[in-house]
Amino acid sequence: MAGETLVARQVLLRRLRAPFAVATGFAAVATALARLGPGGMVPVACPFLSLTGLDCPLCGGTRSADELLHGHLLTALGLNALTTVLLLGLLAGWVAWLVARVRGRTIDWVPGGRTWLVFGVVVVSFWVLRVLPGPTSVLAA
Repeated sequence: MAGETLVARQVLLRRLRAPFAVATGFAAVATALARLGPGGMVPVACPFLSLTGLDCPLCGGTRSADELLHGHLLTALGLNALTTVLLLGLLAGWVAWLVARVRGRTIDWVPGGRTWLVFGVVVVSFWVLRVLPGPTSVLAA
């Protein structure tokens, strides 16, 4: 009986190795962002913004991630809604992956061609809307 429990724990730990490795990587990036990023020691500047004076789709993304790490969801959305939604989607995907691995299942993470097309349309639309003057300018960083 005790041997079966030990084997079950070992199997579970093996299943959770990859999700926890990814979580460790994200934790390292989050720690670096908290220490060095916005409000920290290293200023972050967008090369596209510096060259053109226009926001790129990721402008404000670092500050948005920093605000999200501090629990300020509305501020994060105001800085870059696309980055905020993508980061929350990554978190939801990680949780789904973790739950699937606990249950002994796998998830196919390779998106199809339509998914990439929709993602591209969303990114380009967001970029155009945030650059245009008028009511959509609230999307600007």
